[in-house]
Amino acid sequence: MKARRLNKRRERDQKALSDALWPQARVGEALTALARHAGLPSAGDAGAPSPDLEPERLAGWIDAAAEHTGVKAEQLFTTIQDVRTMVSAAPPVLLRLRSVEGTRFLAVSRGGHHTVTTIGPDLRVRRLSLATVCEAVRHPFEAPLALQVERLLDRLAVPTRRRERARESMLEDRLSALRFGGSWALRHQMEGGMRAAVREARLPGGVASVAAIHLAQSVLFVLSWWLLGRGLLSGTIDRGWLLGWLLLLLSIVPLQVAASWTQGLVAVAAGAALRRRLLKGTLGVERQRIRHLGAGQFFGVIVEAAAIESLALNGGVAAALAGIELSLAAVVLWFGAGILPIVLLAGLSALTGWAGWRYVTRRKAWTLERLDLTHLLLEHMIGHRTRLAQQSSDEWHRSEDALLERYSACAQTMDRWDLWLMTASPRGWLALSIAALAPSVMAGFSPDRLAVFIGGTLLAYRALRRLSVGLSALSGAVIAGRLAAPLTGETSSSSGPLSPSVVVSPGRPDGAPVDSIAVQARDLVFRYRAASEPVLEGCSLKIARGARVLLEGPSGSGKTTLVSLLAGVLAPDSGVVLADGLDRQVLGAAGWRSRVVMAPQPHDNYILGGSLAFNLLMGCRWPARDADLVQAEEVCRELGLGELLDRMPGGLHQTVGETGWQLSQGERTRVFLARALLQRPELLVLDESFSALDPENVDRALRCVQNRAPAVLAVAHT
Repeated sequence: MKARRLNKRRERDQKALSDALWPQARVGEALTALARHAGLPSAGDAGAPSPDLEPERLAGWIDAAAEHTGVKAEQLFTTIQDVRTMVSAAPPVLLRLRSVEGTRFLAVSRGGHHTVTTIGPDLRVRRLSLATVCEAVRHPFEAPLALQVERLLDRLAVPTRRRERARESMLEDRLSALRFGGSWALRHQMEGGMRAAVREARLPGGVASVAAIHLAQSVLFVLSWWLLGRGLLSGTIDRGWLLGWLLLLLSIVPLQVAASWTQGLVAVAAGAALRRRLLKGTLGVERQRIRHLGAGQFFGVIVEAAAIESLALNGGVAAALAGIELSLAAVVLWFGAGILPIVLLAGLSALTGWAGWRYVTRRKAWTLERLDLTHLLLEHMIGHRTRLAQQSSDEWHRSEDALLERYSACAQTMDRWDLWLMTASPRGWLALSIAALAPSVMAGFSPDRLAVFIGGTLLAYRALRRLSVGLSALSGAVIAGRLAAPLTGETSSSSGPLSPSVVVSPGRPDGAPVDSIAVQARDLVFRYRAASEPVLEGCSLKIARGARVLLEGPSGSGKTTLVSLLAGVLAPDSGVVLADGLDRQVLGAAGWRSRVVMAPQPHDNYILGGSLAFNLLMGCRWPARDADLVQAEEVCRELGLGELLDRMPGGLHQTVGETGWQLSQGERTRVFLARALLQRPELLVLDESFSALDPENVDRALRCVQNRAPAVLAVAHT
């Protein structure tokens, strides 16, 4: 009977899953429906992909379709074992499932521990079992492995009573090594500044909820003590009064839990939105601006921006709750002693706000001095070897004493205002309120009014302390926000929304005509600053397929600027750059990189803190497949890196250290070349890429480039 119920339940779950699946031809509609149900902005349907698209091209189509509809589709890669966690935590997410019927998609709008909410092709909302969804994801991977496991169990003659447990254990072990890349999480496109980030995280509603809950909590707290005080002062306290007081106190508990929970949700949402926007903004800052600021100043701004999350949330919430408590204290004081304490409280609150403003100005000066110290420290750390070789040790610390003295003076001034803000304001209120109370007490204040007045005074004291703390934290957030404003605003990306009908894949669609011109530039004009003279003006260039072009010129003549425009690293002020007769706006970033790839100058190129394989294949696809690793090793050995691979214990999977400190300058240069070649572009742009190589390795690198690059544009100094 139990087995029959389980079978019926499984059949029902499978039927519900089948009804919720979208065919590949309607995946554009699935994206739109999922975005709208999740509350993301959606501009409309993206159309339908070709039914015979390969998985990689389909992934490119989904990215372009999501961007066309106004959202961002982030492809997720996870192990088969972690699919359950991903499905329950990542929604809204689009899952690609494979079955005998072909490729189908599941639009998951909300996750859960046991069930998930999905949107079906009929736009109905269905709740599916999480286990059923995970089983559908696992089945295509599990089916071929199950036959191998069964043969192995037969060969080992595993007893029947242990066979099921052994089968599950072996399957789990083999599935743990497989990766699933058929999922796309839908996110905001993160356009605009901090206001857009606030709307994205839905902070106004969350803060309003916290304030409303705290107001109800404060009102219940005041009522509970009013009830107890009235009973005690009137001498009529009994069981009913005590029960009422106890019920009011107990009513505060769920409100306090709800306030803490809501505040935590707001903090998590705000922190995630801010960090995503900071990351996007930081990665989109033009390198000329980083050079203008200096590495130390830029690093200091990034560190300062990291404080916005905690300071803004703590300070903003504390200030908002302090305002509620001050209003409530004013009402209590009105019933206790009339208008005079309210006037004193309002005046002291205004003085606290003025002190907070003065504190902001002093803290801003202190922050700027601290950023100067950070810049000096980081610059000296980066240039330590240069100073060691070129500068006498007696000259190393001459400028530091003056900076430290200014920093200390700013810190002392800031601390004095902070002391007044944190101590004088709330304690001054206690002194003023007692002084205002003395004449009334001498005139014969009634005990109940005296109790109400004391309660209102203590409530105002707590509110002023919270206001002082909130203003202190909020001032730090405001200063950090102004410094980090360029990082949270618009980025330097020049590509707009793509049309999925044009961008089918990063590469050229099958059957498309091949133009004899690989890349063409017409009348390019470029300025690094709006009011400056143009670095390039009226520049035109054509590079045919199969061409080998050498671009020579003196330093500062604009060679790197020109090739950066061709590679899409910079956007021209006017003019057009075409690849296959299409511009970057149509092809998109991925489509342009598949046609034009640039290996920047060694000082502008970088080796990240990961494995050698990741650094080689980061421009292709990651996680890498076996064929990618084989090709990467072939290119490395052609470039003369075979000895490096042989002496590293992990081979391609060996961690080479941040900036590639375990590699020589020549080895790093050849890694940069291999990284560009492995992307298999139609035009390879090499900017001073052979400057660190000896003649033997230059010949070897040139042969590899000649054999593997269809067209080459090399930059060299005259």
